[in-house]
Amino acid sequence: MVQTPRAGTEESRERKIALFWTLVRAFETGQPITQQEIISSLRIDDVTSHKRIPPRKLAYDGNENAHRQKFERDKAAIRDLGFEISTTKTPDGLDAYSIDPTSVFAPPLGLTDDERAVVEWAVALLGIGATGVARLFVDGPATAAGVEFSPILQPLTRAIALQRVVRFKYRKDNDKVRVRELAALGITMWRGVPYVVGVELDTETLKGFRVSRIASTPTVTKDVFDVTPTLRDQARSWEPRLGAKDEDIEIRLTTSSGFARVLASDLDVEISELDEPDAVEVSWKSSDLASARRAVLACGANVRRVRPKELRDDLVSWLAKVNRPIDHEVPAHAFDHGATRPDVLGQTLQLIAAVYEAPTAVRASALAARTGMDLELVRSVMSRIMALQYVRDTTSYLVHIEPGDDVDDEPVDPLYVRAASYDDHADHLSALTWRDTFELVVALKEASKLYPGSTLERIVDKVESVLNGAVRVVDVEPEYLSKVRDAIDNREQIKIDYWSAGRDEITTRWVEPRAMASRNGRWYFRAFCATRQEWLTFRVDRVFHIHAASPVGSTLPPDPIDNWADQQSDEGHDVVISLEPELRWLFEPLPTATWAPFDGRRELVKLRVRDEKFLDQLMVNAGPGASVVSGDFMTAGRALARRMTDLL
Repeated sequence: MVQTPRAGTEESRERKIALFWTLVRAFETGQPITQQEIISSLRIDDVTSHKRIPPRKLAYDGNENAHRQKFERDKAAIRDLGFEISTTKTPDGLDAYSIDPTSVFAPPLGLTDDERAVVEWAVALLGIGATGVARLFVDGPATAAGVEFSPILQPLTRAIALQRVVRFKYRKDNDKVRVRELAALGITMWRGVPYVVGVELDTETLKGFRVSRIASTPTVTKDVFDVTPTLRDQARSWEPRLGAKDEDIEIRLTTSSGFARVLASDLDVEISELDEPDAVEVSWKSSDLASARRAVLACGANVRRVRPKELRDDLVSWLAKVNRPIDHEVPAHAFDHGATRPDVLGQTLQLIAAVYEAPTAVRASALAARTGMDLELVRSVMSRIMALQYVRDTTSYLVHIEPGDDVDDEPVDPLYVRAASYDDHADHLSALTWRDTFELVVALKEASKLYPGSTLERIVDKVESVLNGAVRVVDVEPEYLSKVRDAIDNREQIKIDYWSAGRDEITTRWVEPRAMASRNGRWYFRAFCATRQEWLTFRVDRVFHIHAASPVGSTLPPDPIDNWADQQSDEGHDVVISLEPELRWLFEPLPTATWAPFDGRRELVKLRVRDEKFLDQLMVNAGPGASVVSGDFMTAGRALARRMTDLL
């Protein structure tokens, strides 16, 4: 029978899952298994069969060279998710493999039903973990926006909790890549951007590394290190802007007083008055030219007269190369090969974890909504998970799932429940990966800024105890966050002074806030603007003053956007951008980004663009390493780059 692309994907899923569980079982039985033993014995369902009970076949069939290459690819895929595969030597000198489940799953949190409800609210409020923790706790589709973390966090968080040295490739500001070895002490979320903080072994100094610039899956070594209380305190107080030296670049530029206040909310700046109307000079220090360039580019056309000369010359050169055309033609079906799907192993583990973490049974339709998979695929994957008989022979963290009672032999929407053996071992079993646990503590800490309370504090303590208190969330809380929250709770309208980015001016308006959300370190609120007579989304840090509050007067028209924080809709245009791998960190956090390979070195990213100004600024930030190759915005960013050049 000819194997369809869908069958090939499902066979790959089942093969990776079967290999994963086999290696877990090998660890728990104390009998690591060799490649030859796996290839000769591991069996999976024949997904090309139309029989009601599909026959079993070897997972790695074919000639010797082909199945060994397939095995190595599967092993690499497991490692790329941050899972540690241990290798030992047999008496015959062969490599034998196993997976310690504690390298995958964090210890249990022991949440009560009430605490689970708070967790679900916090995760939804932050829009965090669309491919991670949201799928465990949010009852419904996980948001596609907000803070999103890569598998890189999986080994980093484990290394911190176990006090083990971690090794990774890191891309510096000058785009050079080198290997770093770090005694990792913690992760600091600085205004929505994660940094891993620790002692670099080469220099024996405390440093922080931006996670988005880590260019390889970190390897957790077997080297254990000791941490003194003083060193732990230093790591917890580390900030990206510490360490400025006299020889650092001092940036000076002219801007409006309104935009100066925006810069002051993000940077440690000095503001000096000028004789010009509504103009001030802003200055701050940057550690190098590349960092200074990024900071000024992010200001768009809101600044002028940039100094020093070396920075201005660097900016002029950069802006001249924004969104230049490339010769390569984009393949017509570049994104048709499942580029938008999460890794099949990670996606399947999320299905299992969602059932484990549910206080009651879960319908297949609910799992489909959370994971973005279709119902038929969920049923197929879950049935094959339960068919892996060898999983039932182990008492590991990973136990099988049994279907709940249903009236039909083959229900359309089956019910899944935890196996009884899971509940028997609930004190030491967990379904949360290390990455899930990290995402969870970030959401809880952020949510506690808006609604502090004993329940949130108790849950944070539980998660922190698992992570050795190693995650720190640092944001400059907007001055009027609590007042906006109170207006929502009390159903009041408020009179605000608000800085408009598009017009670079402060306007006074009456608004009635109805909801709040945090995305990537920024707080937003949705409100009906009485001045403009429409629903708008506002950034809290751009509210410069609240004059008054008063009771709500009339009934408001309905908000035309349901999911306002993420604005998931059919509106906008798909744009495909070709970019150098060094720029992937700039595009990865975007909620609608999907990826595909291109011309051997560059990559393609497809975005849903609703705001042309956003795309213009994005292309300016990306500079010479990115080009729009399809869509309606082939010249995006060029006009803005020319305008910025004239202002410099």
